[in-house]
Amino acid sequence: MIRVKRGRQISFDTSSWKIPYGTMMLLCMIFFLILYSFAYTSGINYEKVIANLQAGVSGETKSLKEIEAAQKISDIFGKDKMASGAVKVDAKKIRISLPSPVLFDSGSSQIKRESFSALNKIAQALKEMDNKVIVEGHTDDVPFKKLPGGNFELSTLRAFEVIKYFIDIAKIPPGRFSAYGFGPYKPVASNETDEGRQKNRRIEISILRE
Repeated sequence: MIRVKRGRQISFDTSSWKIPYGTMMLLCMIFFLILYSFAYTSGINYEKVIANLQAGVSGETKSLKEIEAAQKISDIFGKDKMASGAVKVDAKKIRISLPSPVLFDSGSSQIKRESFSALNKIAQALKEMDNKVIVEGHTDDVPFKKLPGGNFELSTLRAFEVIKYFIDIAKIPPGRFSAYGFGPYKPVASNETDEGRQKNRRIEISILRE
């Protein structure tokens, strides 16, 4: 492209933007490769790495507390044989998923004594923050006839029992908790197999991120 200014011709190189643009894209690629390698080698979830970086840049100490709590809960599952569960972190919540057999006997809504140590450790992590907590109960689709409300009622009772434990035993303020029972209506796997049904029988504890 050529422009004329006060009788003179001024030439512009229309491709000059490509160099800084290419440099910027290269830096972005290197940045995300570093993130990926850090997450892979340290065993930390990718979302946790992102959240740590965001917290460091913005100075949000609350986010760091949330991530530290998530890491502590993750450590429970690595050390406590009764706490075979999973922790997932995203922008909205820290979700702890516990298979129902870890907490309850089949068809029961009474928490097993063997699971107290795991719940106590989760409670200690919850005490380090003031975030809202949602506890959800889930079942498979095999009909449960011992209660009038079937699977839906059983899942709700189990969610309430977990909250009662946090309130009565761990002494966490009740205003932080909400309970939901979904029965078989929010499966995470197919109910056509034993393995799928086992995955669907679970308690989910979600710490809402602020």
